[in-house]
Amino acid sequence: MHTYAAAVALSVLLLTPNTAAGLTEAAKRALDKKVPVITLDRSVDVEVTQHIGADNKLIGKTAAEYVSKTILGGAGGKVIEIQGTAGASATTDRHDEFVNWLSANDPKVEIVDSVVADYKRENALTAMNDLLQKHGPGEVDVIYTHNDAMALGVVAALETANRLSEFKVVGIDGQNEAIQAIKDGKIVVTFTYDNAGKEACETAKKLLAGETVDKQWVLPTNTIDAANVDEWLGKGF
Repeated sequence: MHTYAAAVALSVLLLTPNTAAGLTEAAKRALDKKVPVITLDRSVDVEVTQHIGADNKLIGKTAAEYVSKTILGGAGGKVIEIQGTAGASATTDRHDEFVNWLSANDPKVEIVDSVVADYKRENALTAMNDLLQKHGPGEVDVIYTHNDAMALGVVAALETANRLSEFKVVGIDGQNEAIQAIKDGKIVVTFTYDNAGKEACETAKKLLAGETVDKQWVLPTNTIDAANVDEWLGKGF
């Protein structure tokens, strides 16, 4: 049995919510019992002891700016968005900030379709197959996906349809397979998102020792594209 502050029996609860609402009550119950709660990657709808993750809002903005300036060169264009799980904080932030940045800075970029694929490769592959029936050659420039698994599913669909050359595919996370796909010219860019496991263990250790921690631990994110892909090969997850 560990002690915390005034000899209170302690355990630490680590949560990685699928959706914010799904584990909010569990977090509240733990906090009511003075049990520290750490959320990783996605947040819940209550203030916890510490949330650890990269800044999804920043990633959404950075992705929008990259699409606008680097991929489309300020000339405008059309985008398909493949979203993650509806209601997840990461999905909300990666969608809202992408849309908001474009609306404020480059309204010439139009999101012509936005579908949910739950962060799963197979779902994105199926969704992309359907979207290819809807959008003919030359009608869409960029496919913005909320994670690399879905980006890879999109690539698989495009390769099967022999239409990969029509689109610039954008991912998020920094998976090794996606980094290799950038090297191979199949994905244009990804933005790293650390899974925060190591950091969560560090925080738990501090809490068990009776130390205080910051409410937020924001992890860095990096842009990986053709310019620096060789530096990142094998360094993802």
